[in-house]
Amino acid sequence: MPDYTQMLYDIEVHSVEGIRRYFDQGGNPNEVHEGIPLFTSMV
Repeated sequence: MPDYTQMLYDIEVHSVEGIRRYFDQGGNPNEVHEGIPLFTSMV
């Protein structure tokens, strides 16, 4: 399972490689963490 916390950091610093790695490892943009979907964090 990809690291959700690392993904949030990668979004914050605009790391294309980190975001791509998250999805390559099976990450889901609809994953909910603390009541907020990842996709909402991305936009």
